[in-house]
Amino acid sequence: MNISEVEKSYQTLLMEVKELVVATNHELAATKVTAAVASFQEACDSTQITLEEELKALNALANFSKVCYFLFLSSWEQACTLHGSPTFHSLTLKSPVALWCTQLAMNRAAVYCRKAEQGVRLLHRSRPARKSSNILVQVHCAGVNPVDAKSLFGDKLPAACAPLVQWVVEGSTPGFDFSGTVLEAPPNSPYAAGDEVFGLLPPFYGSMQEFISVPLMQLCRKPVNLTFAEAAALPLVGLTATQLLLEDHDLRAGHRLLLLGASGGVGHTAVQVARAVGASVTAVCSGKNAEFVKSLGAVHVVDYASEDFLEKLGEIVSREGPYDLVMDCVSSHDSKDAQYSYEKEIRAVKLPYQLLTGKYVTIGGFTSDWFAAGVKKAVGVTLFSQGRELFWIRPYGCAAGLALLRDWAESGKLIPKLSTTFPFTEQGVQEAFQKLKQRRVVGKIVLDIKGTKDSHS
Repeated sequence: MNISEVEKSYQTLLMEVKELVVATNHELAATKVTAAVASFQEACDSTQITLEEELKALNALANFSKVCYFLFLSSWEQACTLHGSPTFHSLTLKSPVALWCTQLAMNRAAVYCRKAEQGVRLLHRSRPARKSSNILVQVHCAGVNPVDAKSLFGDKLPAACAPLVQWVVEGSTPGFDFSGTVLEAPPNSPYAAGDEVFGLLPPFYGSMQEFISVPLMQLCRKPVNLTFAEAAALPLVGLTATQLLLEDHDLRAGHRLLLLGASGGVGHTAVQVARAVGASVTAVCSGKNAEFVKSLGAVHVVDYASEDFLEKLGEIVSREGPYDLVMDCVSSHDSKDAQYSYEKEIRAVKLPYQLLTGKYVTIGGFTSDWFAAGVKKAVGVTLFSQGRELFWIRPYGCAAGLALLRDWAESGKLIPKLSTTFPFTEQGVQEAFQKLKQRRVVGKIVLDIKGTKDSHS
């Protein structure tokens, strides 16, 4: 086999493939690529060549396939198997170069796995194809949230249901928020290849993977002043804060907000959102995080561990008046939260007037609360007792909300705090989940997906 002829034929074929891709005839282009692989395989089987010659030929094929991979913006493996060709898989056994070529076309993804440490592992699977009006995005970073470590909806059901929850989510990819670069966009969309974006995926889409197909109304251009890691830290916590405070409870200048759990992912974001609209914030957090939270714009910061915690709140209310809203980012049905009966304690305080005159809103709670929140979210009917409710984020069609977050970030009003950035390896994902479960995260945890080299490559 003449190596120079192989390289020349690939160059000629590549030009044909480019023309077909431009003409959007991807199926015929894939057929030609498959034929090229089959032709190469046949030549290897029928010709006596040295290992050095074969490696040179494989290198030429790898370079060709790499270009085709980015041309098709779909899986190289899928392009071959689409037409029933088994030669691609046998080709991968020929050399490390061909094995690299195979992995180039794969999509590293984190998936829930009951038998793995922390219930999550990393694997390779086919890259998702862009769907209809969706945007195909290469993920740079993905945010990690408590809901991810709780198997998506494990925080909404009794502990006895944990095995069922794990079975339901088995094999699916965790993750909601992301930042990345557009690879492919539909005609007449506001995005083009190369645009930097961030966004929030609906449940079960999974952002903890290298490539994602994103609905148009689930993303927005990335804030220019934020890194990809910072941008990935913002969507879920930012939309939770803006939807709860602004859309649902009309927080505005002159209002007084009591914020419990102010140093966490949602909490530190909510402090900034409230400050941005001119509300006065009393933040409750650990004493060691007091300076950080105060730097975000909290007027008062109270250590939840202090013995006179309620007395300090009472002193503030005596001087400035009761709170219009309580946002509780701590309470949940988890046994570890049972020691913090904030709502009962706050409502029990009797002064010339109570600590709270408005609603007490949590972002976690018992199954009955989640049921009531689901009903309100679906049909607008309130089943909560007067003066309290549980908030459930509305993730669908959030592009306008993301644009608001971008505008505030670019104006300096809202800057996410990064707790830790973990590499996108199996160990890295597991350590991220483990840290979340320790429940002492200040700010937000992020996975560096694009910047982490695949250890199997």
